[in-house]
Amino acid sequence: MTAPLYIAHAALWLAVVLQGLAICVLIYKNNQLLTVAASGAAASHLAVGAPAPRFQANKWPSNAVVSHRQFVGSRTFLLFVTPACSDCRRLMTGLSQALRRGTQLEGLLAYCDGASRGCLDAYPCERIGIPILTEHDTKISELFGVRALPAVVELDPTWHVVGYSYPSTADDLMRLVPKSYPSGEQS
Repeated sequence: MTAPLYIAHAALWLAVVLQGLAICVLIYKNNQLLTVAASGAAASHLAVGAPAPRFQANKWPSNAVVSHRQFVGSRTFLLFVTPACSDCRRLMTGLSQALRRGTQLEGLLAYCDGASRGCLDAYPCERIGIPILTEHDTKISELFGVRALPAVVELDPTWHVVGYSYPSTADDLMRLVPKSYPSGEQS
């Protein structure tokens, strides 16, 4: 064999070995995921009654920094959405329409998981009518263990988890959150 043929032969074997290692890594990661799924860790949100995590976020459009401390003392509902989720966009569109009719949802905050600009473009605050929080120092959804979107985490006034819900429509969400109506009207 000539030198170029030896080099090509060695390169081919090196490529085969690297592909074999890549396949081994993928098999290992797949087994890890299967183990996590079998243990139920995918639904690893906080236990009901557990203290809720502390967080800071930016409130759009003012970009003011808000903290969990501002919500202690009142019943709070954190709605987790992202622009990449079609169910989230559908829920937020329905919510926007409901809120334009005058209904107000007490204690509801939306947390948009994703790039701040993408969240602002997808969910303009003036159209939605509820505070929208975006990342400040960490992903709030990870702190709460939220794994599926859209999701709602209900917190009591002492900042403990009351429960998790996964509304698929604005009507589902509106059944969860207390409503108030302008001028005392009910619908």
